[in-house]
Amino acid sequence: MAEKDPLLASAFLDNGTYSAIISPDDHHWFLIGRTGSGKSAALYQLEADKPGKVARINPAELAFRHITNQDAVRTLLSLDVRLEPFFHALWRTLILCQVVRHRYQSPTDDVKRGLFERLRGALRRNPSTAARLAYVDQLEASFWKTTEDQIREQVDTLVKTVKAEAGLNFPALPVSLSGEAEETTISETRAQLRERFQKVVNDQVVFQLASIASNLAEEALESDQNFTYLVIDDLDLTWVEDSLANVLIKCLLQVTLEMQRARHLKILIALRTNIFDQLAVGRQARGGQEEKLRATAMYLGWTRNNLKEMVNLRLAAESKELRIVPVLQLRTILPPSQKGISPFNYILNRTLMRPRDVILYLNHCLAQCTPQKPRISWALIRDVEHAYSVDRLSALRDEWNDPYYDIARVFNLFRGRPWAFGVATLEDICDDVALLLKESEFGGAQPAFAGSAWLTPLCEPRWAPGAYRLTWKERSEPQCELLFHIGFLGFIRRPGQDAEYGQDPAAAFDVVYDSLDDQALFSVHPAFRAALGMVAPGGSSDSPSLPRGEL
Repeated sequence: MAEKDPLLASAFLDNGTYSAIISPDDHHWFLIGRTGSGKSAALYQLEADKPGKVARINPAELAFRHITNQDAVRTLLSLDVRLEPFFHALWRTLILCQVVRHRYQSPTDDVKRGLFERLRGALRRNPSTAARLAYVDQLEASFWKTTEDQIREQVDTLVKTVKAEAGLNFPALPVSLSGEAEETTISETRAQLRERFQKVVNDQVVFQLASIASNLAEEALESDQNFTYLVIDDLDLTWVEDSLANVLIKCLLQVTLEMQRARHLKILIALRTNIFDQLAVGRQARGGQEEKLRATAMYLGWTRNNLKEMVNLRLAAESKELRIVPVLQLRTILPPSQKGISPFNYILNRTLMRPRDVILYLNHCLAQCTPQKPRISWALIRDVEHAYSVDRLSALRDEWNDPYYDIARVFNLFRGRPWAFGVATLEDICDDVALLLKESEFGGAQPAFAGSAWLTPLCEPRWAPGAYRLTWKERSEPQCELLFHIGFLGFIRRPGQDAEYGQDPAAAFDVVYDSLDDQALFSVHPAFRAALGMVAPGGSSDSPSLPRGEL
């Protein structure tokens, strides 16, 4: 975790991404990367480099759970009423309040009045915004409340309006809609109810208040001296019920796009790749809004040289801290190359090219060395590989278990096999994966597979009528795409070539998969082989000899 890294401040490396983050003129506001790729580290470095210029929203400190604690809100969700307009308005208000409070740390009454008078003046000067003056008084009256109170107040207002529309007088609106609402369902279809309550949601005054958000931000951040970065991180943690998390996050991204109109403000949102993909705005998404969101996203990636430089910076910082002379560097602590492969490349080959992976592997090695004179041998590199691999396989499971529940059982189907194999073995494994959906029917000791919702569509080509007429590529493509995308399984286009994995910048699934033929090979990523007890290929037609570059 970046916030607990004692070497971050003294060994931070800008791999090119940070320069874009810190630039006021760069409009890449979404920082996308996998777990351990350095998203949070970059944002903590920004706070260190720009003291007093960075505000932060911590989702866990907000009262979003108050939304799902309301029976009325759950009823709206059960009717498929779109709450996105309300969530948009909520995010606009929260962002605006946080930015302005950061600008005015302890505002006097005169400062508060002055800010809103300037807002009124700006609205009057523009015919297109003059009509919004009526809402300034309402915004001013509640603006300086805490963000928690803001959420509670706006949610409670919505709930009160919904109850009034439903004609109910008791405190909670049951999800089943009883009483007068139950009688209404006799004459109203579900669609009519949805339309009726959608109008209630859309008519909330908070939307009008939010329409002047950019204007107020302009008045609060009136000059270059007041330029503010607003950082939002930890959206992958538990801060709201899972059923609403992705909707709220997508609404946040959409509101952030709107706020780009405000001068002297840059909003930076860190988001894991798997969450960004779940929002249907990942690399393959299509559509106007999705393409705008994707154009504002910056994917955090690392080269081998980046990671080598990062490790050497950390070793130098550690040397200074421990007063080690001469300064430690990779070339002084690692052994000579073996069979044409350097020890650092051996380690990098067992990572997903992320700082966390490299640091973890080296820490496993250094824990077995004398601190003042660490020397890492090839034997030690191999000895710690199993512990490192177990850790990385667990991390992969945790990273992708949402939305791919129970995915660890898919990984386990590779246990004990050769780590490189041909089409026949791939077909066997894909059949075994599909049988996970039927396992409980066979009376085995294993509980029912928990991920049937996501696995069933991936296995449809294997169960569909006429599946025997499909090619192996057509039957296996959905499963292969997932395992490739998460970095577990790689493709070898021709025997003797290197494997291509999902984390490789140039390895697009469609391009690589389409190029495969019956001679293609498949390779489990080296990071996970030891944990799964996989064995070296034996040289048979379906268990080939070592691909080029493997050791």
